[in-house]
Amino acid sequence: MFQTTVTVSQILEETPEVKTLRLDLPEGSDFRFRPGQSVRLGPADAANPHRHYAIASSPLEASYLEVAVERPGSGTGSLFSLRGGDPLVLSGPFGSWSFRDEDRLAILICSGAAIAPLRSIIRYVLDKGLPSRLALFYSAAAPSRIVFRRELEQFSARGVLVHTTITEPSFPEEEGLWEGPTGPLKAAAIRRAVPDYLDAVYYLCGPSAMLTRLRPQLRAIGVPDESVRAETWWEA
Repeated sequence: MFQTTVTVSQILEETPEVKTLRLDLPEGSDFRFRPGQSVRLGPADAANPHRHYAIASSPLEASYLEVAVERPGSGTGSLFSLRGGDPLVLSGPFGSWSFRDEDRLAILICSGAAIAPLRSIIRYVLDKGLPSRLALFYSAAAPSRIVFRRELEQFSARGVLVHTTITEPSFPEEEGLWEGPTGPLKAAAIRRAVPDYLDAVYYLCGPSAMLTRLRPQLRAIGVPDESVRAETWWEA
């Protein structure tokens, strides 16, 4: 297993609850991973506080990697207060849930910060010029909680079908700011938006409740279980 010390070089506030940390790898590092995999991160001076974080960057970005961390109280909050220049111990990669270079349609389904590993997949496919077609179905609690919002617009401009739905449109301070779909994401929306959805491979990442709700819906529209690859997003 690969282990090294990385340095926080950039911190981006994606939403009030989520930040992206860019972690510089040591010069000449041979760390390799596949889109969808995770790493274990934690401070060097602590006994055993390390946690798993999905990698949000592409394997083609070899000098650094990025992870999305959530405000304390959620599953990945322990790194939320880090500052630029802080060191971390990294080990990994971990996980068999990862993208395989395929030439068929890939439908990616996620919610909230669980978009992180799917962002890695999308960046990898686009930057490598793979023939895979991509469709992303993403849900967020409110417009201000859309993680990587500007990048989603860029993905759409590069040919990715991006479908975003807001699950809690009643945020009083955001009333009238969203004119798109609302409510929980349903498999019926995928059937309407993607005519050849039965020919796709599905990558799901989100809370267990979301996965439990969507699996029978996908079966109901004819998607075979063997076409679905699901990963539970770590919860507090």
